[in-house]
Amino acid sequence: MSTQQLLSKIPFNGMIKLDRTIWRKAIIQYQSWNESKLVEQIRSAGQKTPAEKWEEYKQLISLCWRLKPEPSLKEDYYTMNEWAAYYASIQRFEEKRKEHGKGHHILTP
Repeated sequence: MSTQQLLSKIPFNGMIKLDRTIWRKAIIQYQSWNESKLVEQIRSAGQKTPAEKWEEYKQLISLCWRLKPEPSLKEDYYTMNEWAAYYASIQRFEEKRKEHGKGHHILTP
């Protein structure tokens, strides 16, 4: 499909029109895949060792970290400001605690 044909399918609100029959076929295929995956999990229940399960878990986490988008500069800016505000409030708390001489045994070893 050419770029012009793709652009012609995009209405003014920016959403692409989907062919309902293709969408229904995709849903049916997903459901059958999902059912076969469930049957496979039921049949193989109890056959994997904890070490194999742990390796699969690590692979899943690795995939999630690779798919995770990088934070934007704006998000980084807000995160750093939130940490700065948090540490400033902790410093104010410590100053008041020292000033009043209360609770020094709670936060210090």
